[in-house]
Amino acid sequence: MTAHAGAYPATLTTETTNVLTGVVAGDMFSFIKTTGGRILSLGNNTFGTLGNGFFSTVPFPSPMEVMLSGQKTFAIASGGSFSVLVTDACNYTINTTTVNRTGSILCPGSPPKLYGVGSNNVGQLGGSTGNITYTYVPVPVDMTGPINGQHVVEVKSGLGYTIAVTSTGKLFGWGNNTAGTLGDNSVTNRFAPVALYDTYPSALNQKFINTIACGSTWCHALSSTNDLIYWGSLCRSKCFQFKLTNQPLVPLI
Repeated sequence: MTAHAGAYPATLTTETTNVLTGVVAGDMFSFIKTTGGRILSLGNNTFGTLGNGFFSTVPFPSPMEVMLSGQKTFAIASGGSFSVLVTDACNYTINTTTVNRTGSILCPGSPPKLYGVGSNNVGQLGGSTGNITYTYVPVPVDMTGPINGQHVVEVKSGLGYTIAVTSTGKLFGWGNNTAGTLGDNSVTNRFAPVALYDTYPSALNQKFINTIACGSTWCHALSSTNDLIYWGSLCRSKCFQFKLTNQPLVPLI
């Protein structure tokens, strides 16, 4: 691999024989996806964020494989000093036909598995490891609560939190919630996935969510009926419009 530190873009050449299909970045680190579902990581590893089995304050300039025991990954979200990875339980080659947003997924009955790696000071790893402060190998997200049996097809992360979208258009979140980023009508940090509040007057009521985008402390969701729904600390315009004095704790349109 060749590396460059400077003010202009440079090419990174990896040793992998797989075709590179995507990249996700966190706070001074990156994950690289390949066609075979293999995940490489490089950069800052202060909190074990690279998931390569090492804890080091010295950055890794060359890609190393994330320790997932051969499982293939089709979705990654990084938020600051942690990441969440979604693996294909069937171990198929990942392609655009893997996920069917009408409610089915390849290998029905075996939902994808979720893993967290890196910091865990506010529950951003999803709870199955208790209250540890960080981990340098991916650990399973707790899937025994309301998210049990759900097929997660997309994950997005912000400042210490993650929101997951399921094949049935439902949303679940965990981690930092001090700005209402989990949309569960509270500001309590969650160390395991909880369902976003989808009862009236929540804008998620009877909505199917197609995709989401998350910033540091807010999210937008796009529904199947083309509604743009938001929650968290995105208040500069919306809170003025609705005469709100604080961030919305339930999703609004």
